[in-house]
Amino acid sequence: MKKLNYGILIAGILLIASCSKDNTTNNNNNTTAPNGTWSFKSQTYNAAHSINDGHGQFYAFDSMINGLEVNGVEIDFLSSNGASGPYPVLNYRSGLPPGNCVLVTMVKTVGGGKTTYRSTGGDGNQVANVTFTNGKITAIGSSIEMVNEANTSDSAALTFNVHEN
Repeated sequence: MKKLNYGILIAGILLIASCSKDNTTNNNNNTTAPNGTWSFKSQTYNAAHSINDGHGQFYAFDSMINGLEVNGVEIDFLSSNGASGPYPVLNYRSGLPPGNCVLVTMVKTVGGGKTTYRSTGGDGNQVANVTFTNGKITAIGSSIEMVNEANTSDSAALTFNVHEN
């Protein structure tokens, strides 16, 4: 009987956790974002989680389902000496230039399907301002041009201010 009660308790906790409100927000919601925010297509997202994989990839995302991020921003450091400063944003189809640079990816989940947007690099003058402090990353980008990798007529600007805690 005791095992049954624990099973019911655990099932109840999992049910409550799975029904929690998603972490997207708009101007009428005061949801906190411990790892920053990003805006894309007139919607603002809160970064509830962040991961620095230690191999040149930094992720900030709003929530996870079955171990996969639902909506998120990924910053790939294609070359970096670990110095703070402006990092040119690359076109996801371009080669790797010398010096510090990043590739930006944004994943958006709608109705169970994922859409991946990647940076275009704009006209060559788009940058992500990156700060490394005590091994933690902060990345800020404004109006970074993004394109749907499966439908190039679907594009929009991404603005982000994401960081590790």
